[in-house]
Amino acid sequence: MSYQKILNACLNALNFNNLRTFDTCEECIDSREIPDIVILDHKTKEYHLSGLDFLIRYRQNYSETHFLFLSSDANVEVAVNTIKWGASDYIIKSRKGLEQLVLKINLLINSYKKIKRNRIEWIASLVLLGMFSLVFLSAILLYNSQII
Repeated sequence: MSYQKILNACLNALNFNNLRTFDTCEECIDSREIPDIVILDHKTKEYHLSGLDFLIRYRQNYSETHFLFLSSDANVEVAVNTIKWGASDYIIKSRKGLEQLVLKINLLINSYKKIKRNRIEWIASLVLLGMFSLVFLSAILLYNSQII
């Protein structure tokens, strides 16, 4: 069984159901979907395009996407470079690596929820401020019309 299938089975068992897998980086780019999180290996099946190359290329158009590297390449320089170029984490493939990946995904999801909640609160504050301003202006106009 491939690691990708193990990963999908693990994530599905944990109720991460909105998953999409791609065999190549080009498939992901061509899909025109904008994922919240991309999990990829440094050593992709495409030998001309590493995971880091994909990160750099994809990040140019979709800066909000989080990248989690799950790789068997334990080279510290590779890990540092992926973080330097914007990956959220670099995890070594292992049983412990799957646990770390699930924890990181949960952190990112909670972060998205908090951002969405804060955005809703901010919009509500703007609406209230606008309503207050409208009432205040109406009161000033009404007051000025009574003076004249």
